[in-house]
Amino acid sequence: MKKTISLVLALALAFAGNMNVYAEEKPEKIVTAMDSYSGEIIENNVPLNISEDKISFVYQGQPYVFPIEEININTNDGRNIEGANFYSGNNGDLICNVVEYNGKYCVQVVNTSQSIAARKINEKDNFTMICGDASEKTTKAVSNTLKLENKKMNPAGKVSTELDTLAAGSTYNLYVFVSCKSFPFFISGGSAEGSAKSTKSSGSNYKVTGVKYSVTYNWPSDGVSLWYDYQNSKVACESPAWPSAQTTSIPGTWTINGNTGAFQAEATGSFLIKNIPVMNTHYSVCNMDGTSR
Repeated sequence: MKKTISLVLALALAFAGNMNVYAEEKPEKIVTAMDSYSGEIIENNVPLNISEDKISFVYQGQPYVFPIEEININTNDGRNIEGANFYSGNNGDLICNVVEYNGKYCVQVVNTSQSIAARKINEKDNFTMICGDASEKTTKAVSNTLKLENKKMNPAGKVSTELDTLAAGSTYNLYVFVSCKSFPFFISGGSAEGSAKSTKSSGSNYKVTGVKYSVTYNWPSDGVSLWYDYQNSKVACESPAWPSAQTTSIPGTWTINGNTGAFQAEATGSFLIKNIPVMNTHYSVCNMDGTSR
């Protein structure tokens, strides 16, 4: 009997020893937060918890909690990578979008009350986190990719300083379009398209009418928007969080100062970098005279 007990103990200790070795060899899940637009790494080892209906984390010392639910934004066009799951939830103006792929996550937080220009200088409310068995090399690859994608957007356009000299009554076509389907290792994403007419009235003001939008396969943060003050996020009108895929008009007339206003479209896509899902928002912006910003 003593021999039997000794054998059982020996086997138990050996099994426990193997479990410890396995635990030591298993890669640690790393959560890294970075600026969604510049790609700069902001914080490592972010405490993050994800359940079926909630996501919570502490970022820059601030606790965040979002109720989330699964959504279906798969493009189903044969080009996307299958096997990903998509979730979204909001807490006030903050929207939290989540992509899961093979137990690895990308979390994107967006302040939807802000224009892209304002989001870029507010990393407190606008950031991206990756969670998985990510090495430092992988994290840098994600960071560099976000930097490159941001450069493609040509963010530093200039507003004309000669708007007052334009003839009153001159009419311009405003058009913005962006698509996420050009991503390498594409998982899912859609497009956003907007059009409008602007007519020079007096001083640097324009009358904007005929605003239309079409948004497909979208996250709730995607859409088309017209801004009174683009830098300071004073919105004139915008598409809803879950618009119909068909082209839709927004009735109304808005007086927009050409020195401060802008027309914007944005769409968010997801793709893989070293088997880590990553989200990125593409955008298109134009001035009131139709020139690209």
